[in-house]
Amino acid sequence: EYTKDAYFSIGNSYDKSEHERLDFSASYTRHHSYFLGYQDKQGKTLEQMKQSRYDLPTGNLATSVGYAKQDLAQASLKYTNDTSENWRFEVLGFYAFSDFSFPTSITADTESVPNTTYANTSGTNLNHNGGVNIKLKRTTDNNTLLLGLDNSLEYSEAIRLPSSSGYRDRRKGYKYAGALYALDSMRWNLFGLTTGLRGEGLYYSVKRRGMTNRVAGTGAGGHPTVTSFEIEEGGQGEWKFNYAAEVTPSVHYSDSGIVYVKGELGFINPTIAQITNVVETGQTSSGGQTTINREFRSTNLRPEQYITTEIGWRDEFASSTWSLALYYTHSFNEIRYIPETYAYNYYNLGETQRVGAEFSAKQYLFSKIL
Repeated sequence: EYTKDAYFSIGNSYDKSEHERLDFSASYTRHHSYFLGYQDKQGKTLEQMKQSRYDLPTGNLATSVGYAKQDLAQASLKYTNDTSENWRFEVLGFYAFSDFSFPTSITADTESVPNTTYANTSGTNLNHNGGVNIKLKRTTDNNTLLLGLDNSLEYSEAIRLPSSSGYRDRRKGYKYAGALYALDSMRWNLFGLTTGLRGEGLYYSVKRRGMTNRVAGTGAGGHPTVTSFEIEEGGQGEWKFNYAAEVTPSVHYSDSGIVYVKGELGFINPTIAQITNVVETGQTSSGGQTTINREFRSTNLRPEQYITTEIGWRDEFASSTWSLALYYTHSFNEIRYIPETYAYNYYNLGETQRVGAEFSAKQYLFSKIL
């Protein structure tokens, strides 16, 4: 695998007056990846796979040489107004774009027929996301209050197109997200308390269309033949609502040292790609061939929710920072997927639990010199 990147960024600030300010930033990244035989892994040792990264594949596997390209761009403009000594008003407008083109690949059958080639597949994933966020901040000697409104509109398009025969899949979708939140942080000498609330509503509209010419027949180990069919789902809108909360009491035993206990109720929303599944609806036989009928259906995914408890410590010593956190997370409706013949199908798990620890240390070697 060979990769190369190019990155460009620009930013500028303009003080309109003593209390008003404009900040602009933009960046662009181009990422290239070149793969050599990345599908040819079966039956190889780790050392053989390492060596194969530098070898050109032969035969059918020559088509598994891929060239992947990813473009990332973003721009934002923020207006800040210090309306008084204690109040600040901010408006942020933003736009982000990403385009990922993935290479031709060979799709093999099950392990019992590892060398069967069904389709040479390539495609692209395109995403646009823009919005406006509004924030009001109040600051006093022992209190900071944030009130905000977030708005974003996302457009996503994914295309999977084979070079000869195989499964075609095209998905277009929109997602609007609107949220209200409040975050309050208070401090009394050594003691502090942070509380937060957030409510969010999302609207999805997804249209997906697929078609296959995938032919297996008896020549591919007796598997059923699927002959040209089209499946389509979408156009209907779908709303989802979520809420989150946080409580974090803390003790500040020095200017830089803090011990805290955090309780959080959070959520993870489904993406546009997770809104539809491919479902088999039956089979029909004619002329010794079997057609498997499939259609797209809504996944009816519920947003993933979690409850996290965390105990942590942070401090600074001699140009270094240290932190330690122990946490426990209990998740509900965790979103997972099952690899199917034509796509990933998504579903909700019941409940999952995680326990973990995180330790971090950072040393600034030349902080005093610079």
